[in-house]
Amino acid sequence: MIPKIKPEQLDNQFFSVKASQKPDATIMFVDFQYSAPAVGSLNGTTLPTIGPNVYQKTFKLNPIAFINRNLTVKDIQNELNKDYIKKISDLGEQHREMQLNLAKKFDINIHDMKKRGMSPDRGIIAKLNNASNLIATEGRIGPAQFIVSNSKTYRYILNYIGTMQHLYKGNELWIGNMPYIINEAVEDDKILLGRKNQIDQPGIHCLIMVDDDGYIQFQEMVNPANFDTKLVMYYCIDNVGFHPYYQIMKLDTRDIAYYRNLKLQRIKEIYGV
Repeated sequence: MIPKIKPEQLDNQFFSVKASQKPDATIMFVDFQYSAPAVGSLNGTTLPTIGPNVYQKTFKLNPIAFINRNLTVKDIQNELNKDYIKKISDLGEQHREMQLNLAKKFDINIHDMKKRGMSPDRGIIAKLNNASNLIATEGRIGPAQFIVSNSKTYRYILNYIGTMQHLYKGNELWIGNMPYIINEAVEDDKILLGRKNQIDQPGIHCLIMVDDDGYIQFQEMVNPANFDTKLVMYYCIDNVGFHPYYQIMKLDTRDIAYYRNLKLQRIKEIYGV
């Protein structure tokens, strides 16, 4: 039986969802660009004007198959979230490469914190809040709305801030106004911060093909070898807007001991010791 699922039911804390009745869907979005010539001045510095512009981007929807066994909204969300994490991880890496010296200032290096006489628990919170504020400054929409890492990195962070009860809402860890979410698709020792923006704003969004009644359009496919039935849906997770990486930060939690061990391992590989 083909499930009746509306695309908006897949809307979650990571990305916005938009329905499409075509395999090639277009998103209209508003972006802000610095315009020239600039006007105005402050302390002798020329200020650029900022104006909204409307753009459009076309996406090709791709198939994804599910084994037809009581398919649920959660099953679909889990698959889409894997693609989403890969996308924001790549954008976060792009952000780091473009502003590496700045990005390193937000990395969570416990060894460096202790060396500077900074309490690791307060230092971690400060780093995450500052990274969130940078997203607000560069992205010009607002601060980060979530923190996400895998469970290994989560436990590492929890070692230092786990006793600070005011950070919890129920059983969930919140830092600032950001929930800390565990997703095993995130790389070890990495923390991602990001925003879920509206579908017409710069960011990462999800498009899903629907039928005439507005339900997700599933196609049944039968494997003749074992008669298993699969449900295929068409979707695309991609970014819109200029500089979408400004909506994402990727932090490193590896300290100097990690790099010393990495160097030692390399020496052993070269010299066979």
